Amino acid sequence: MKVHVRGPIIAHEEIAPGYFQMAVEAPEVARQAAPGQFVHLLCSEHYSPFLRRPLSLLFAREGQIGLLYKVVGEGTEIISRAKPGEVADVVGPLGTSFQDQGRGRLLFVAGGIGIIPLVYLARTLKDGPRRIAWVYGAAAESDLVLRDEVEATGFESTFATMDGSFGRQGTVIDALGARYGEGERLPEAVCACGPRGMLAALWEWMKPRGIPGQFSLENRMGCGVGACLGCVLPKRGEEGYLRVCFDGPVFDAEKVAV
Repeated sequence: MKVHVRGPIIAHEEIAPGYFQMAVEAPEVARQAAPGQFVHLLCSEHYSPFLRRPLSLLFAREGQIGLLYKVVGEGTEIISRAKPGEVADVVGPLGTSFQDQGRGRLLFVAGGIGIIPLVYLARTLKDGPRRIAWVYGAAAESDLVLRDEVEATGFESTFATMDGSFGRQGTVIDALGARYGEGERLPEAVCACGPRGMLAALWEWMKPRGIPGQFSLENRMGCGVGACLGCVLPKRGEEGYLRVCFDGPVFDAEKVAV
């Protein structure tokens, strides 16, 4: 159940050029949150810009929530100016979370800032008896902002950058082809988050191999609670639409057309 809270900013820093990480004291949100969910953060008390910004949860622990975001426009630029000690206005947790994928071989696929909910998920599974692997891609090494956290999970990791500055050169799909093209056993399920183009290509890789999975989708949102219908995407294989903010952002991969 979502709550509306105003909590102090405990920490806020630029961890890479244009990328900021924030911790907010919000016990009511942290208590209910799960990997894959997000919060709606007010940009300014002057309500300009008017709409809140949806930010994925990086962690929820000890009464605090962690957020990581990239400055891409006016709203996130305003948020980036916030100082520790100031108050953040938060609505959440919102949306659906990742569900248990069983005890088999699990693959995490992340593109860009899509890494955020997957790191949160990985932290909850770290002590489990399953085999987990990563494929994490971005435009350049500087955009692999959570690379250290991925390596710290201890799971086998493959990195890719479009410019070849770190890991394999190319897309995450290229990295998948290289990883599983030499006899490596396929994953039994996939959890993924990233740009829609990446997820569409990933589904085309998963479908003929019969691999199920869950996709966490990124989309522009207005209300964040399913009322404005500004973030809808078509269902896969049937008529109708799904609201990313309310029916998602985490969907069964075979149910939503990306």
